[in-house]
Amino acid sequence: MLSLALGLFIYGLAKFNKRFIFSSLFCFVCYQTLIINDDLKTYHQQKIIFFSLRKNYAAAFINGRNCVLVTDLNETDKNYDFFVKPALSQLQVDKISLIDLKRDTIQGNFILKNNQIVFADYKILIINDALNYKKLEGNGDFSSLWISGNTKFKLATLSASIKYKNVLIDATNKDYKIEIFKKVVKNNHLAAYVLKKNKAYLVQLTQ
Repeated sequence: MLSLALGLFIYGLAKFNKRFIFSSLFCFVCYQTLIINDDLKTYHQQKIIFFSLRKNYAAAFINGRNCVLVTDLNETDKNYDFFVKPALSQLQVDKISLIDLKRDTIQGNFILKNNQIVFADYKILIINDALNYKKLEGNGDFSSLWISGNTKFKLATLSASIKYKNVLIDATNKDYKIEIFKKVVKNNHLAAYVLKKNKAYLVQLTQ
């Protein structure tokens, strides 16, 4: 649109044609409006992307142009360059903080503590190797369970007072474990999404 506006403006000046000059100005104003609107959407965006990888895990918690990336990848990893970085660039994210699931972190409206993540109103309970052979008692309401690290935790023993809406199973789990987890989730009449050989899982927190 910017090229069209410039072309009309130059043609209008060359021909002393007011109609083309005004048309070019109108196109330019429309272009500026689109740019401003796009910037506003980027500034207000709030979403979570759970990436589908071959052997690793990565989840981007995006707030505006900032992102907390929970992953076992590093910035020199080919999987990061191929799967993660392009998606974040497309969303105009320019500040990325890399952490892993084992390190408690608080950044803005992102909290990772005691095997739980809270981001805006989205709550995640992390089931990983830190819970091997343990039992989870008590109660809680979670948006998702995130199963990682080929955990030996028995999902079937999870307290009935712990409520969740869906289960995300990442690629750090072996295939046979994934099938076991899927069966338990199905028995509970809930949805399981495997973050391996599938599309990324998107949680849109703002429109």
